[in-house]
Amino acid sequence: MVQRRKTKTTRSRPRAKAAPAAAVPAVPPPAAAAVVAEAAPAAAPAARVTLPASLLIRDAAALRGELSAALAAGIRDIEASAVTSVDTAGLQLLVAALRSAAVRGMQARLSAPSEALCAGARQLGVDVALGLGGGS
Repeated sequence: MVQRRKTKTTRSRPRAKAAPAAAVPAVPPPAAAAVVAEAAPAAAPAARVTLPASLLIRDAAALRGELSAALAAGIRDIEASAVTSVDTAGLQLLVAALRSAAVRGMQARLSAPSEALCAGARQLGVDVALGLGGGS
């Protein structure tokens, strides 16, 4: 009698898994959508946000909301020529806003910074973080 040898069946490669379903883009929260609608009128979207004359601690909370909304709407140019008074809280807010934009892959920048803003930034050592070049 002839004996048959049992062979073990193995696969050389594992089966390919089915491709996952395409990722659905994240939908912004309703609050962000409202901000986008406000920041983008029917005619043309605002190209920049303008800072107020005062960047003091008493103004920081309101300004934080405005900067966050502007960056969420895609505004990357922050006009800083009107700034006449600034303190540590105001400068911290600007540094945080620019860093937040960078984390999101945006390159926000301060345009036409006033001498008061530049002097305050140099005094606190945040001029480079604000993109003022360390010698504005």
